[in-house]
Amino acid sequence: MIYYIKIIVLGILVTITSYLIGIASAKAGKIKVAVIDTGFDWAKKDKINLCNTGHKDFTNTSLQDNVGHGTNVSGLIHKYAKNSNYCQVIIKYFNKKKGVSPEISAKAIRHAVRLGVDFINYSGGGLGSNKKERLAVSEALSKGIKFIAAAGNNNDDLDYECNYYPACYYRMQKNMIVVGSKSKILTSFPVFNYNIVTNYSNYGKVVDVWENGNKQKALGHTLTGTSQATAIHTGKLIRQMYNKSTPKSCKIKRKPFMAGIVNAE
Repeated sequence: MIYYIKIIVLGILVTITSYLIGIASAKAGKIKVAVIDTGFDWAKKDKINLCNTGHKDFTNTSLQDNVGHGTNVSGLIHKYAKNSNYCQVIIKYFNKKKGVSPEISAKAIRHAVRLGVDFINYSGGGLGSNKKERLAVSEALSKGIKFIAAAGNNNDDLDYECNYYPACYYRMQKNMIVVGSKSKILTSFPVFNYNIVTNYSNYGKVVDVWENGNKQKALGHTLTGTSQATAIHTGKLIRQMYNKSTPKSCKIKRKPFMAGIVNAE
């Protein structure tokens, strides 16, 4: 009798051990996210998880961030990814003096695809579509890469005219995630607090999720915009993949106030 009890206990222990090993194995593979932006402040390289290889500059300058936008975005991704087993690939496509072209954007996206990343964070965009850029986004989506794009800061109804790209490419595909910015309205009774679209964020059914992009501080830069909302959601998605859970985003209960525009992507 004792012999059979020992066998049963041993079987249970083996089952539990196998389960724990399975979880560890699932988390062992490092998640990779491409951050297509203005570069990164390499003096702060120890503050985030950077991949060992793959970083690339498409501006013919350097990977150094001279704007602060990319550094802020990378910092927010890291903040919300928390202790996930992941790393960031820095891909610089924007230069303050020369700006950016859709062709350079397409090259940056294709580079991320070649690296086999899990996520592309694209905290930017502009008016007008471009064939090369569209095809690059299409290639990323066809590879199963989740493309997280900013909805834009023009306070436009994208259902009326979807003219902000890359957010408006392939917006019906599940791997294309468009992020808008919301803010919380506080009332005298917390139970009645609610979220609204910020007075700069583009909106409409095109937008898949909403995050708070207001005054987001990371790595020494405080910025506002759908770029910040996008970075926050990318961080949550990394965390979700690592923990096999569902990220929390917010629901919008009211229409946006038609007010000013924030000059940030």
